[in-house]
Amino acid sequence: MIKSAILRALALTCALAPLSGCGLIEREERYAACIRRPQNHIEVCSMAIEGGLTGHRLATAHYERAVGYIVASKTDTALTDLNKALKLDPDHVNALSVRGALLAVKNRGEEALIDLEKAAQLRPGDIDILSGRANAYRMVNRFDDALADIEAALDVAPDSAGPLTTRCHVKTEMGGDLASALDDCNAALHAYPDLPPALLARAMVHLKLGKNREAYADFDAAYHSRIRQTAGLFGRGLARQKLGETRAGKADMDAALTETPTVTLYFERAGLWP
Repeated sequence: MIKSAILRALALTCALAPLSGCGLIEREERYAACIRRPQNHIEVCSMAIEGGLTGHRLATAHYERAVGYIVASKTDTALTDLNKALKLDPDHVNALSVRGALLAVKNRGEEALIDLEKAAQLRPGDIDILSGRANAYRMVNRFDDALADIEAALDVAPDSAGPLTTRCHVKTEMGGDLASALDDCNAALHAYPDLPPALLARAMVHLKLGKNREAYADFDAAYHSRIRQTAGLFGRGLARQKLGETRAGKADMDAALTETPTVTLYFERAGLWP
């Protein structure tokens, strides 16, 4: 707080009377703004990256910009920034964790596990890393390992939405107790209302239970969330078809496939496609 105030005061001084050290002050101010994650996060981090940062701090700026791209649903661009961050700093644990989680979502589970195993070694017991690794295990059908990581995370934070969401997915994909899976999804959404992955997971359960209107509502909410989910659009199409809206359902599914051709993998895992 004090450091930030000092930087702002020095930046004002430089604006009024440029000095030889003002380039360094400007660089520090841009870096500090980037890690504060303002509304124009991507733009601010781009300025920081172009402002002469090096080493770990440049890696962090790339990581921060990647987070901005993920929020903007530009996951391929985010992955490029995460790759740059880890080339600069191979032990950047946050970049490892987020790249691993992103690769898992892209159904690249084995690659994801490489990052997440290393992140877990660097930061043992971290809930987000355990949750991300559980999801990666799920993607390669290592359900027992996934459940072990989930339980370890929930031992530390019983109401954590990430592990609860992943356990909901695992139970659904294992073909187990769907009522129990639904309880996990509801608990995740109670802890973190409108969390897109939890909405998608619960929609899958609803669809398997034949609750097509409830599935439609959750898929639609996931699709229109702050981090837009293409799977939500495809799932909404499936729900519409089951509700008799054949043409509208096909339009949703075709649009989702155009945007993300691999979107069906998400539904294949849950036994909902083809």
